[in-house]
This record gives sequence, structure tokens and C-alpha cells, in this order.
Amino acid sequence: MVATDTQGYVYVLVSPNCDSLKIGGSDYPPFKRLKEINHSEPYKHWGKWELADFRQVRNWRKVKRSLHYAFRSRLNTRLPHQKELFRISLKEASDAFHAVDEDEIIGKPKVDRMFYDAPFRDYLQQLFVFAGLTHWLAYQGAWTFVLFPATEEGVILR
Repeated sequence: MVATDTQGYVYVLVSPNCDSLKIGGSDYPPFKRLKEINHSEPYKHWGKWELADFRQVRNWRKVKRSLHYAFRSRLNTRLPHQKELFRISLKEASDAFHAVDEDEIIGKPKVDRMFYDAPFRDYLQQLFVFAGLTHWLAYQGAWTFVLFPATEEGVILR
């Protein structure tokens, strides 16, 4: 498939310092955009933001616009200088992401539940910090993490 200038990502961000979720979009991977959001106006004041869900889509502007339209009555107008914070639950946002037309979807998290299991996510983050892997995340943009349920009879294969 040939990439186009409309391909990109739509994402949902959460923050313990904000009672709203941020639904946004970008040309590049969500973790790169997340780093920018946590350091730029106006969103940095309500962060630290974390990625809760995302989809890689054929036309990110169209999908983002339709998500914003679906939740237009829930836009958080109390917080100034922003148009992407919505007073919705993570489940509502996730349900909306699952309802996006499959023809628009290029990719999505293969294991959605990892995003919702905070202790597991925190454990992995600590593990990556301990191993020194987080120094490479900004450079690489995103990682794919695969869990293998077992090895062959407990033997490490080489």
C-alpha cells in the first residue's frame, strides 16, 4: 500500500490531572505526538498525558473530525484554548474507536487490554527504564511488544 499525506493516527489520551479525555490525530506515531503534547500549550497544564488507545487510519483528519462530531455535546468548554478535550469515559472513547469503519483502519493495537491494565503497563515501563530502553523511545517513536505464552518445555531456544 502506498502511504498518502492523509494517513496517520487518531488517539485517546488520559491524564490524572484532567477530568476529560483528549481525542486527537497526527501524521506520525502517537508516542511522538504524546511527547509534544506533554510539553506544549495548552495541554501540558493538564498533563502528564498517557496514551489510552489509538488507531492507524487512512485519513486521520476525517476520522478525528467524525469522533469530535460524535462527542460535540461533551466538549469541555470550561478549559480554555482547546478543542479536543471531551467529558467522556475511556469506555465511551474506546467504543467509538471500535466503531470506526474497518475500511478506514490500517492498524490498531493487537492487544487492546494492555492499555487498560495500569499495573502491567507500569511494570513494563519500570522494566524498560531499568533496562535502559526508554532512552531509545523518542528516537524510534513506538515499539511493538510481544508476549510469548511459553517456550518449548521451558528450554530457551537459541
